[in-house]
Amino acid sequence: MISSKTVLIIASLVLGFWVPLAQSQEDADYKLQGEYSGTLDDGSQSQFGIQVIALGKGKFTGVGYQGGLPGDGWDRSDPIRVEDIEAAEGILTLETDHATALISGGVATIKVDGEVIGKLKRVVRKSETLGQRPPENGIVLFDGTSTDEWEHKGKAGAMTEDGLLKQGTASKRKFGNHRLHIEFLLPYKPEARGQARGNSGVYLQGRYEVQMLDSFGLSGEHNECGGIYKIRKPNENMCYPPLQWQTYDIDFRAAKYDGDKKIKNAMMSVKHNGVTIHNDVELPNATTASPNNEGSDPGFVYLQDHGNQVRYRNIWVVETLEAEPAEYPDLPGKQEKVPQKQTKQLLDVQHPIQMDYLLALPKNYESKEKWPLLLFLHGAGERGDDLELVKKHGPPKFASEGKGMPFIVVSPQCKKNRLWEPISLSALLDEIEKNHKVDSGRIYVTGLSMGGFGTWDLAAHSPERFAAIAPICGGGDRMKTAFTIGDQVPVWVFHGAKDKVVPIERSQSLVDAFKEKGIEVKFTIYPDAGHDSWTATYDNEKLYEWMLSHSRKN
Repeated sequence: MISSKTVLIIASLVLGFWVPLAQSQEDADYKLQGEYSGTLDDGSQSQFGIQVIALGKGKFTGVGYQGGLPGDGWDRSDPIRVEDIEAAEGILTLETDHATALISGGVATIKVDGEVIGKLKRVVRKSETLGQRPPENGIVLFDGTSTDEWEHKGKAGAMTEDGLLKQGTASKRKFGNHRLHIEFLLPYKPEARGQARGNSGVYLQGRYEVQMLDSFGLSGEHNECGGIYKIRKPNENMCYPPLQWQTYDIDFRAAKYDGDKKIKNAMMSVKHNGVTIHNDVELPNATTASPNNEGSDPGFVYLQDHGNQVRYRNIWVVETLEAEPAEYPDLPGKQEKVPQKQTKQLLDVQHPIQMDYLLALPKNYESKEKWPLLLFLHGAGERGDDLELVKKHGPPKFASEGKGMPFIVVSPQCKKNRLWEPISLSALLDEIEKNHKVDSGRIYVTGLSMGGFGTWDLAAHSPERFAAIAPICGGGDRMKTAFTIGDQVPVWVFHGAKDKVVPIERSQSLVDAFKEKGIEVKFTIYPDAGHDSWTATYDNEKLYEWMLSHSRKN
């Protein structure tokens, strides 16, 4: 952390070149800029991340990431970008065709059709290698006490009064193969664009540059933060917002020469903020504007000066030897072929399962020896420890209203912040079958939204158990579900065409997977319905008639 004294020193030193830290903390744009992360109640409890980039004068760009922030769960699907939006009265509103994000006070509130489906909190991430100390064989190049290890063109390296190294200098020591740790701070320049936005770079051997630039929220190109300039873009853009300390951990192997002839290119691997963005990348040539040409001699670490006030700290190097491939005599194909002894083992572990549920027996329950069983799985909004919530929709609602159904109806409640778990649901069905008059050849499952996902998952887990299933506005693993369920279980799928919480594509993809295997499933699309496609479905008596028309042989 930077002390308040340091804040004032930085402000006094660089005022006029970039927005100083003390001023930026008071800047309304800086307070909105940053990273937001959390969970969406979209039926599958998915993680979501947003990066908000300040553009100056109250304008911003927002970037949304399915699965979480880069380096923290992002599924690599195309980011959702909302460009050049002006905040009003301290609130930034980012709108897409599917959702709206209202960002204020460190929280991004996500709404779909006016309903809040999640609140993402502003996070300040820290690299796992931030503050890492050098090992015993490490060479400290800068620890904030002096610039004795730095110079460039006969000029000593420069340091701020609070102990940060300035750009435009090189290490006095020269290195061959080595591992470099460096921490850097990019300036806050909201009105700057492109290469003018906090530009610098670190050159290995003064020959090969890993770019430093405020590329927060950008696509991640060779000339952006983490890029090996004009050679390769990073696997993932791990750039944090400006004025957050960042790290590079670089493993470098020098080019090999036979006399003056290069016989092997240099290689490097790079971790940016603890995430691998380059892995054994071959460097065919020195990068643009490198102080040194390629050659067999060692070279210095160079911190490029582009007139931007980039700052550095905690810089150290470990010299390394290029490892030759090790010989492992125990690898297959290398050892004498003598069979190893393998013994049979058994894992026998029992886990206690607790689950609240509603049980509704048919009105004339005693009149029959066996009854069909209907398992109902609610959506995300009914999770918790209040069973009254479960009565909001579908079969448990009908039971509470006195509407009889020709089933034993079982309606469990999922715990808060959890998803439906097939193992727990299977244990519940075992318990019901053991203690009630259940026709085991006529067990059905249905669910809405999160319960729709749960319906698919449970049927894929135990397809032999169900006579039919009816998932509503759900989704699941496309190939796994179609492969495991196959033609064993009749399926009737329901979805609203205008569903913005769980897009209809989630159901369509599963239906298509079945068709590709030559299996027909019923698919009802409500052309004017949004997320609530369950009310019309559960009000339709034909659903229950269809279920009861299917049974399994015991």
